[in-house]
Amino acid sequence: MSYAAGELRYHLKNISKLTITDFYKLTAYEAEEEPGEGVKCPVKWLRNSSRRVYHHGGVDVAARVYDENKPFQSALLPKVLRVLVDQPVSSKLEKRVLDSMRQDKRVPRPLLALLCTCIYNVLAEIQSGSNANFSSKNCLNEYQGVLKTMEDLDKVEPDYLKKLEKHIYHQAWASGSDGIQVQQYDAAKIKAAVGDIPTYD
Repeated sequence: MSYAAGELRYHLKNISKLTITDFYKLTAYEAEEEPGEGVKCPVKWLRNSSRRVYHHGGVDVAARVYDENKPFQSALLPKVLRVLVDQPVSSKLEKRVLDSMRQDKRVPRPLLALLCTCIYNVLAEIQSGSNANFSSKNCLNEYQGVLKTMEDLDKVEPDYLKKLEKHIYHQAWASGSDGIQVQQYDAAKIKAAVGDIPTYD
């Protein structure tokens, strides 16, 4: 996985875990009735090695359906990207990657593959119930598999990924940061409330 140094992989995984878990609403499956399965059942379905359900559009975990004709169209991809760009830059490599992406206004394929592999790794950790290192050793096959899938898509329709790289970039910027909500107040009432606060010397 030459595109991303270990520090970038580690940083990406740590900052995106909650976003990934929330997106698939995985905590809702902890009490699932299948004995010994719980949250592992939907995660196993999402990680299916032959289909890679997790990166497709139209994923409905509860109904176990997805749109097999929309690879790399998961609404989670721009969310994970947005989480990455909203955090302080962790390394010179990350700064170069993000600067290049902003300049080109598209997500480079190796970064898109890295986002997919990060999601896969977080799901693997949830499924196993133990730490799954986001390392070349653990994730190289998934990363290369995603890149090969992209190559095959290029042969089918060369414009598909070109358009998608730009779309994911714009979706990430359009979404803003989900965690920041600004409250609005009536200015006159705030000015009046100032009088209720004691004054100290």
